[in-house]
Amino acid sequence: MDIIGVIFNLSGTMIPDRELHPEAWRLCIEDLIMRDISNNDERSYIEGKDSRSILEHFLGTGLTETMILQFQEEKDRIYRNMIVNRHPDLITGLTGFLDYLSKASVPMAIVTTQPMQNVNLIFDEYEFFRWFDWDHVIMMSDGIVRDPHPMLYKQAAKQLQVTPGHCLCFASLPSEIKAAYDAGILNITRLTESPLPTEEEKLPGVIKTIRDYTDLKM
Repeated sequence: MDIIGVIFNLSGTMIPDRELHPEAWRLCIEDLIMRDISNNDERSYIEGKDSRSILEHFLGTGLTETMILQFQEEKDRIYRNMIVNRHPDLITGLTGFLDYLSKASVPMAIVTTQPMQNVNLIFDEYEFFRWFDWDHVIMMSDGIVRDPHPMLYKQAAKQLQVTPGHCLCFASLPSEIKAAYDAGILNITRLTESPLPTEEEKLPGVIKTIRDYTDLKM
């Protein structure tokens, strides 16, 4: 099937910020509980966990939605400071690939579960407006749940005016891959720093696994 549009997940396939989010939570919570959090506790109770689960483990149950939102906003403020102060390089080869797609007039979209303030900062820091129209950025704040969800990818395809089956999606997390596949995207390229998986270990919809964009043939 011909590929007409390309969809990127912002975190992990464009900007290598996966480790920044749990670190930001750790710093946020250490300030609240006034003690250090061990590496083991970060791996067990922060990495891959949702905001409520993280906060209830360290602060106890009974937190209101308003309190969770306030703590989440503080964590995101810490994350934004990390982006500004550390300015991690984009995934290797990404800018060249985006230039290639732009010159070929291939429509592109971004999906993300990050809040708008984070996305705004990232767009400014990395000048993503060179390649993307703002209406081709689909965020969880667009009335969609915070976890990766098929509606994110369906909405992205809709904005590109193509069917999901005619899209190529770049993803890194299994949850993103599942959401894209459930949205009808059958051409998914996975980015991972882990050893490349065998055929049996590939997830549904994944047609290629790469370490960065220099692995692509253009």
